[in-house]
Amino acid sequence: MKDLIFYPVIGVIMLASGAEVLDALRPQHISMTAVALEYEDGRFFQEHRVTGADRLRAEWAARITRGDEYLCGGGGAGTYANGGSARMTPTVWAGSECPELQAGDVAEATWEYVDENNVRHRISATIEIDTP
Repeated sequence: MKDLIFYPVIGVIMLASGAEVLDALRPQHISMTAVALEYEDGRFFQEHRVTGADRLRAEWAARITRGDEYLCGGGGAGTYANGGSARMTPTVWAGSECPELQAGDVAEATWEYVDENNVRHRISATIEIDTP
């Protein structure tokens, strides 16, 4: 009679702990969001939030336009973590030589990363320069 109660109880405990082990082994969903893109005192600042990993490798592209005119831009790859960047000049931020910015210029940034399921995601941010 004890065995009829003991073994089912042990089985339930083992199943429950097995599920916890499987959850621990399953990779956590990886994502990145753009929290801020700002331009102040002639410098850009950007902030990202990464979840599911300490750091995330992403490709980036940036461009600055004035009306229909392309001013500067570029791209590359970088490693991102929670928090903000150092303040960057337009030339450093865009990845190419930029002219002096004017009120009304538009700065656009895009970041692409691959999650744990090898799915590519794209996030972006756009701001209008209000004061050079």
